Formats: sequence, C-alpha cells, structure tokens
Amino acid sequence: MNGPSARALREGGIGGSIPYKTGTTLMVKLHNGGPLPTEWKKKTRLQSVFGDYGHILRIGVQESQGVAFIEYEDRRDAEDAERCMNGRQVCGKQASVQLTCAADSRSNLRCSVDIEERVAELALKHRLDEAATARLASVFQDRSRLGCDLSKDFEELSEHLGASNKPSALVSMKLADLRAGRPIGPCKYTPGRPGHDPTLDAGRGRDEGRRRDAGHSREETRGREQDAVREQKLR
Repeated sequence: MNGPSARALREGGIGGSIPYKTGTTLMVKLHNGGPLPTEWKKKTRLQSVFGDYGHILRIGVQESQGVAFIEYEDRRDAEDAERCMNGRQVCGKQASVQLTCAADSRSNLRCSVDIEERVAELALKHRLDEAATARLASVFQDRSRLGCDLSKDFEELSEHLGASNKPSALVSMKLADLRAGRPIGPCKYTPGRPGHDPTLDAGRGRDEGRRRDAGHSREETRGREQDAVREQKLR
C-alpha cells in the first residue's frame, strides 16, 4: 500500500498516529473588513476571548485573507460564541463573527469525507508519505473554509505532484501557500523531463518560483530589456 486510505485518515493517519478531528468553525474578521489586527495574530489572545464558550480544537490565523478561524469541538459552543461575539469588541476591535460551515451537520460530514477521499486518492496515486498525507487533509479543510474551488485545487495539485520527483517534499514546500488559500495554478512542467522538477524550484525560494510560474524568468527579463534598448535607438 503506497498511501493511507480515507478510513485511516479519519481514524488518525496510518496506524492512528496523526489524529485530525473536525468540529465547527467560526470565521472572525474586522466588522468593516481590512487587514487582520495585530492583536488577533496571537492565538493566545483569541483563546482568552473565545475559550470561555467551550473547548477549542484549533485556532487558525490567515493574514493574507484578513481572517482568523476558531474551531470548537461542540457546535453548540460555536453557536453561542457567534451569538454573543458577533458585532462585539475583540481585543479592542469590532468583529464580525460567523459560522463557516453549513447548518446541516450531515452536509458537513459529507464534505469532510469527500476531502479525505480525494486526499487518499492523491496519496495512492503519487505515493505520498504519511506526514504529507495528513498535512494535506488538514490544509484542504482550511481551504474549504476559505471557499476555495476544491475540485480545481485537487486537479492542479495532482499535476504538480505528478511532475515532481519528490512529491511528499513538494507538499511540505507548498503548505504555507495552500493554507493561506492562494491559487495553486496549472503545472508548467513535463513529468520526467530532466532538470524540471518543481520540487527543486520550490526550494530555491518562493519569490523566484512565482516569477518562474508567471513566465518572468531572468532570461526573459534580459530579453525584454534588450528589446527596449533597441527600440529606444530606433526612435
């Protein structure tokens, strides 16, 4: 077996070593929008405010999206927190606090199972190790809360993994961008082509990788500069 099954993921990875329990999540953002306040970037501050309403499984901070996520074990606790905190002050800033998951718990369960099934398929197809698989299960839960197009995400990520000689390492390199909800984008590399492993490119730095993905390589930049010089001489 090259990767964990969906059941193994639900029960905590292969052998149950990496548990991932899902609850009910609140999305917290500024009432009138805007960047995430500095005070909200400290999970301990958010814990002190929202912890009174029940047991919190996870707190996530997405600076690029300007939101924080509070995930409660019990849905009723999340509903209490939403009712009491929406429109109130959180660390001195007026906040909008809303549930991110559907009211029908069965729909939530189906969504969770679908993510686990798709991640398990990726793990089997690309021979991902246990750690990479568990991280993807977690990060795609976050992307679901951010409203990302998961079908497109899975398709594009599969292309990147298929073109990489080290797919598990590539997952680790892309985790920050995935968790922040940034687009994955289509893969520009041909599987098996020497010298074009996106895993190696990702390791050379995020900025360089983005320039390469956008088609702005150093060679192209120099070419444009030379064209500009020639055009200037012709004027």
